[in-house]
Amino acid sequence: MIKNVVTWLVGVWVAAAAAAESWSARSPGAPYVPTPDRIVEEMLDLAEVDPSDYVMDLGSGDGRIVIQAVQRGAAGQGVERNRSLVHDARLNAQRAGIGDRVAFVDEDLFATNLSRASVVTMYLLPDQNARLRPKLLEQLRPGTRIVSHGFEIGLWEPDKKVEVELGPGNMRLVNLWIVPADVRGRWQWLLDGRRFTWQVSQDFQKLDSMLDADGITIALENVELRGRTLAFAAEDDGLRYTFSGRVGDGQIEGIAHASGGAQPRVIAWHAVLQA
Repeated sequence: MIKNVVTWLVGVWVAAAAAAESWSARSPGAPYVPTPDRIVEEMLDLAEVDPSDYVMDLGSGDGRIVIQAVQRGAAGQGVERNRSLVHDARLNAQRAGIGDRVAFVDEDLFATNLSRASVVTMYLLPDQNARLRPKLLEQLRPGTRIVSHGFEIGLWEPDKKVEVELGPGNMRLVNLWIVPADVRGRWQWLLDGRRFTWQVSQDFQKLDSMLDADGITIALENVELRGRTLAFAAEDDGLRYTFSGRVGDGQIEGIAHASGGAQPRVIAWHAVLQA
């Protein structure tokens, strides 16, 4: 019994010492806990990283996430405050033969310019994620994918969650967000000789909206916003319209599928944001 207690206390002391060392090395910020390779693969798969992407890893540690992204053909950058880890990441990239396609910088992730990224990855503490949220929404283009190992971004609900089992009783969560376009406001378009008005309020990617045609309210269904891609359905007086389009600067360009009349139709759809 005494032997078991002593063994347990030694284990606790070793874990505490390691955690203290990590906290000291990365202060201020999260302790360095490497992301398992299986989770790295899932993060990159979930973000659908391909050669067109520029991946930025916040709190990049030994560089493994960005290195694996670059090995998939992407380019990227790791941001890390621990200079020793920055050095290790650069060596790891050189050993992998990709040192010219990736950069690792000693920089405060809250000061880093994220605007170049098409994918952002992170394994940070919940309060750091929440502090980063305004910056992510301000600097990242609509359609940019954000993937987090373990923790969410405050009140911003993920677009998708995946559970990964690393072993018996060891489940990890990987979260995906897609930065939404700003569609708040009052939109109008003409269709079938009628003027449609769509009034939208927005909470991240979730939309609360009302549609009317010539002042008559129409029921809305399946409203979805993913980046700049928008889709919803509307039904009125036996006619059903399924709208899909891409949000630009004050405009939506797409198509509407109309059914319920003499025959199904595909109609060009152009909506304009009203001042």
